[in-house]
Amino acid sequence: MKKILSFCLILVCAYTHAQNQTEDIDKLCQEYDDQIQKAVDEEVDFLPPHFTIKSILQERAIGPVERTIKLYFDEIEEIESSENGDEYSMPYEYAILRKAVTLIETGSYTIKTEQYFDEHGYLIKFKYIQEGYECYEELTYFKEHTPIRITHITELPEKCPNNEDEIESYDKTELNEQEIATAKLLLKQAEKYREMMQNQYSLIKN
Repeated sequence: MKKILSFCLILVCAYTHAQNQTEDIDKLCQEYDDQIQKAVDEEVDFLPPHFTIKSILQERAIGPVERTIKLYFDEIEEIESSENGDEYSMPYEYAILRKAVTLIETGSYTIKTEQYFDEHGYLIKFKYIQEGYECYEELTYFKEHTPIRITHITELPEKCPNNEDEIESYDKTELNEQEIATAKLLLKQAEKYREMMQNQYSLIKN
């Protein structure tokens, strides 16, 4: 009996710790979104820099697929120093991707993803929303390249009558092997995407 109680206590502590971490992540993401909204509302020079890319592709058996990508960066300017410590007069700029939003729209379904990165460029939150054949929202949180929590919210039938997703809503901090493997693949893809967008920042900007 004591072993069972101890095990349950460990699970509760682990969940509480993960919940505290994800609350910090949510707070960081919300502060960044507030910064973006404030810049829009006050019509000031946009900080952070952002870009919108739109395309329409014709896919077999689906028809036209509209894709909208919004990228938000932190632009950083630094002064290079020589080996003896003297600063060069010419600064150089680089950017860190902080948020990427992708919206895919067809006549039968909509998919939206939101990726949040911290100030070092590490993925901290991935949000996936689908409406159409399936209607659900899934959030994956990361801490130091490790998935720490996954929440899956299935829309109720009255809100999404065509929902074919039979997976019940859940909130997990103890992930199984398949969930960890999926989250790590997500992390790897996000890292490649971030590097590609940052490398192309100067081209996109100009």
